[in-house]
Amino acid sequence: MARHLPTALGILLLGAAAAHAQVPILMYHAHPNLGYNETEFRQHMDHLVEEGYTTITPDEFLRWRLEDEPLPPRPVFLTVDDNYILTYTSMYPILKERNMVITNFVITNSVGAQNGLHYVGWDELREMGASGLVINESHSASHPHLSTLTEGQSWHELAASKQAMESNLVDRTIEHFCYPYGDYDERVIEQAIEAGYAAGYTVIDELNYRDTPVFELRRLWADGRTLESFQEMMSYDDHIPSPPGEGWALDNSSPHFTHEPAAWNLHEGAPGAHAGSHLQRGPGTGTVRARWAVALPEPGWYRVHAWWPSPTMDRASDAPYEIHHTGGSTTVRVDQRGSGGQWNALGVFRFEDTATVFLSNDTDGTVTADAIWIESAEAPAQDMMVVY
Repeated sequence: MARHLPTALGILLLGAAAAHAQVPILMYHAHPNLGYNETEFRQHMDHLVEEGYTTITPDEFLRWRLEDEPLPPRPVFLTVDDNYILTYTSMYPILKERNMVITNFVITNSVGAQNGLHYVGWDELREMGASGLVINESHSASHPHLSTLTEGQSWHELAASKQAMESNLVDRTIEHFCYPYGDYDERVIEQAIEAGYAAGYTVIDELNYRDTPVFELRRLWADGRTLESFQEMMSYDDHIPSPPGEGWALDNSSPHFTHEPAAWNLHEGAPGAHAGSHLQRGPGTGTVRARWAVALPEPGWYRVHAWWPSPTMDRASDAPYEIHHTGGSTTVRVDQRGSGGQWNALGVFRFEDTATVFLSNDTDGTVTADAIWIESAEAPAQDMMVVY
């Protein structure tokens, strides 16, 4: 069993990050002996679509983890190990129908092999890669237990598979490595970094947080799950109440929220708190900020709402929500001493790629960061950036 390594291996932890912001990476194996069932996989994908999940690429995930780039609404990261033929003949058509992205971890020595086990060939890998829906990455050259090998052998598994994929796939730099059997140690991680990989993937059955080491990324086992079991697994954020309409609720516990942990105090169980928790900061000069940001599916006009817990008398009467939109930024000050435990409209704004809202401590009392709700809206009748 691989041990959990410290972050001292050059793994970056953002200072301005909430540790409880979570992203699920799902793990599949496209082989019936390992639990794959086409009907169940189709049901899984339909559930994700119906619940508003957006599949993301490994690079998008890493930019969120390392650079705090905004993710699309309800992000989920799909992976499939070993490159079995059903990846191409079964999974790929289902994903194409739904325009969903998956990362395929390839054992390079087995590409195209049909010696008992049937694997996807290079032509099919190129076809899937060209669609943009299948991101082919490395799963070693021959799928051994890496920690049991000599230093030279484990280096070969890491480097040779990367070289083979970059030689056979068009315009690809392979930067993501999945440990065979989830087996790794400190030496393997150091070699992966030296070989040019940017992230490593385990079989640790957990969610990923802002401080999850990038060479020990966790994956939830999805093969063999009935629809009911899959729905239960993907209910990791069901504690967040649905917004009262279309759009997305961005809670302080979602991957769309960023703050400096030492600067804000987490409170749980307060009356009227969205999803049961919120953050507080005393009044100041505005140098302490929190941020909600989401990558939007399309440009357009959106209505922005804010939620804070039931009021107390020490709350700010002038909490400044700073909305960054197409025309620049607009600050809307609200009185958090009232209207708690409900959605409060901040206005209608036009956004291009990303909707971003900041909240600072430039206030006369305690400021509360809880949740934002963004929904599509009609263009304002007047030529104004904000309509109240």
